[in-house]
Amino acid sequence: MDLDNLQGKVIAVTGGASGIGLGIVRKLILLNAKVAVADISQRPAELHDCPHIMYDVVDVSSRRQVHEWMQRIVLKFGRIDGMCPNAGISPYEGGIVSDELYQRIFAVCVTGVWNCGTEAYWQFKKQGGGGVLVITSSGGGLRPVAGLAAYCSAKHAVVGLTRAWALEWAQEGIRVNSVAPGHFIQGLTETAMQKETAKTFPEAQERFSSMVPMGRIGKPSEVADAVIFLLGKTASYVTGHILVCDGGLLNL
Repeated sequence: MDLDNLQGKVIAVTGGASGIGLGIVRKLILLNAKVAVADISQRPAELHDCPHIMYDVVDVSSRRQVHEWMQRIVLKFGRIDGMCPNAGISPYEGGIVSDELYQRIFAVCVTGVWNCGTEAYWQFKKQGGGGVLVITSSGGGLRPVAGLAAYCSAKHAVVGLTRAWALEWAQEGIRVNSVAPGHFIQGLTETAMQKETAKTFPEAQERFSSMVPMGRIGKPSEVADAVIFLLGKTASYVTGHILVCDGGLLNL
């Protein structure tokens, strides 16, 4: 795989302070990309003093905040080559979900993707076309999970956006793909959210982990590798694809 093609490229990553998002940022730093990181949390210590990094506190559910973030990216780096709308939440719903929780899940997981994807699209257009989106979906966007109706619905919407945008923007040279890591019930990836859920449901954590065909929890760096592939020229003929990265559980 030619990884040098990401050197010097400007890639934006949301939810980049922890978990899969931080895993993506780490990989991009190693590949000498210029990285614009957004998260609702403050900048983590390990991202201080990193060259070619800008960090902003952004609520992706706010169109205004995402628009202003995009303006700051272009002001600093001059352009944008790729966008990774990764920010998301996955609280356990336990069946009947409250309206407030439903609205928050959709605000972050769907509206956040819409805001970041469309802002990236308009900037790609200003630059004359081209550009890549790699969206973080979920196994829950391909297969239902009892007790997670709002989350699964949101991630199914993300899959729909991925496929529709891929069709709509292909003629402009814009590729749109998703990665679908596992989550607490389908596949599992080592993230802060997963660890918090595991504290609440330790027996379920062990049981579902043992169900993964590969027999272990996935690492953020492994999902990040899938994202890097889709961002780069090696995937130049890939668009509208959902790349599952869950240790094989979706095949059961």
